[in-house]
Amino acid sequence: MKFLALAASALTLAGAAVAQEAVRFGIVSVSPSTIKPGETFTVHYNSTLAAHQPVYYDAYIQGILSSGFVQPQYLLQRTTFPTDGTKNIYFNTTLPNIGYVNNASYSVWAYITYPVQDESGTSALEYGGVSYPVGIDMS
Repeated sequence: MKFLALAASALTLAGAAVAQEAVRFGIVSVSPSTIKPGETFTVHYNSTLAAHQPVYYDAYIQGILSSGFVQPQYLLQRTTFPTDGTKNIYFNTTLPNIGYVNNASYSVWAYITYPVQDESGTSALEYGGVSYPVGIDMS
């Protein structure tokens, strides 16, 4: 019974962390969520929940090997965020064939750059991001 309570607490904390990042940076999703190199897929970024509206939005794919080694990020798209009140950006792209491996976990990252005031009141640019896990079909 204790194990179930601990597992539920861990899931609640993980969900809270994801929700906290969504409130800070927005939400990203990918469709379909399992893709093959050379295949087209759609990335959707939603800034409705974001505390700061982006000036720039960059989407990357990145893998982490089971050993913990973090692979390089590969840019999927760089965008100057629309200033017309748009909260959602969709784009289609092709998964680059960059040498995926079976023992890695891959994610599409949405990094946003947004304006903040520094300690002297001068405008500065800060960035942060959220990710969405994707499966890579290497068959």
